[in-house]
Amino acid sequence: MRLKFLFYGNENVINNHPFTMKSGYTPNFANTAIENYIFATKIELGRIHLHKFKDNLTKSERMALQSLKQNKEIVIKKADKNSSTVILDKKNYIEQALSQLNDGIHYEQIAISHCTEIYNLIESKVKILHEQSHIDDISLRYLLDTKVEKFKLADYIYYLKFTKLTSTSEMKLGVIKNYFKGPIERIGQFIDYFLQPIVRQLWTFTQDTTFFINKIERIEAPDNVMLATFDISSMYTNLSHEEIIQDVYRAWPKLIAYNYAIPLPPRNEFLELLRITLENNEFEFNSVIYKQIVGVPMGAPMSPSLTDLRFFEIISKILKEFTHAFKIIHLSVYRDDGFMLFAGNDNELVDFFEIANNIHPLIKFTHETSRTNVHFLDVTVYKGKRFITNTILDIKLYRKLTDNYQYLHRSSSHPSSVFKRNYKIFSII
Repeated sequence: MRLKFLFYGNENVINNHPFTMKSGYTPNFANTAIENYIFATKIELGRIHLHKFKDNLTKSERMALQSLKQNKEIVIKKADKNSSTVILDKKNYIEQALSQLNDGIHYEQIAISHCTEIYNLIESKVKILHEQSHIDDISLRYLLDTKVEKFKLADYIYYLKFTKLTSTSEMKLGVIKNYFKGPIERIGQFIDYFLQPIVRQLWTFTQDTTFFINKIERIEAPDNVMLATFDISSMYTNLSHEEIIQDVYRAWPKLIAYNYAIPLPPRNEFLELLRITLENNEFEFNSVIYKQIVGVPMGAPMSPSLTDLRFFEIISKILKEFTHAFKIIHLSVYRDDGFMLFAGNDNELVDFFEIANNIHPLIKFTHETSRTNVHFLDVTVYKGKRFITNTILDIKLYRKLTDNYQYLHRSSSHPSSVFKRNYKIFSII
């Protein structure tokens, strides 16, 4: 309230710089009316009688949770994209993780962390760009406002992914790296700032479920249209660093044409910062330090943008070889998932995925096709009453079999954005 009063009506203090850091300034006094209101509010809050909270678990349930938490022989993890919690044998969990880390393709073990060296390299590059007026003062402060002694290695976190739901549900491990306070975190955010607007310009771009629905609502499809969904297996971990850099290089005309709020560094220097970030993904798992040599880490700031850009280039290459590309009515891509409306026959669509699976040695597609309905993101797209009437595909909410239907009560102290997202999803029903 004091800050709002202090800066009310002063348009000159508005700063749209994407990397403005909070100053932490708090005025001690606003005016008499506001100060009286603040004082009275504190008095009222002090009069509130706090009742002893009631545990929503029984004593035995609470003891069971404590026992599980203290058990060193198990690992408790959230499953991917659903509300399930999975308990795994720790030995088996580590064995599966190490089998991926020691595959000889994606990762290599290193003796020590190079956090300080990585930061010093980035610092020298950034300072040169600042001296040449390619990076402004605010961006410089943001990029270098990090104490080297506080750096810590990224955590290598495995999540569980259900592939089918049976009495012996098959699961596989996926990977998320936590890059909080790492030396490449802020430079990754800086690079991603310039990439995001370009990714949004891609004709295949899909921001979220609502964005996808809005696109489908505008399409009139023929009666014989085929519906297809596809995804790239382990895409994040199979992207070549050199190919990513070349993708950004090809997109450079779009970057220089966009009107950014801050200076865009020159192409060669920008690509060099990108290379440093890609080639210095160090992390720790089970007290061993690794370095990623192929792929981008889930959890890194710029990984979604790089994934979208790489997927677009892959799709573009496939379409150049696919002789029936003109029969594709619509194509949407969200990260490593895709949706297609195809006005051809089954054999022609098979040709598309044969080309896709031979386009790159590490990139492999899986797909599902149907003449009636498919699932994509949080919805089912199907031929219903509306399609019969005006050839616009119908949409309904899709729930996975592993969904536990755990919802938040509106009185829960969660950010409002969480509830706004739920409103959007449930409005589909």
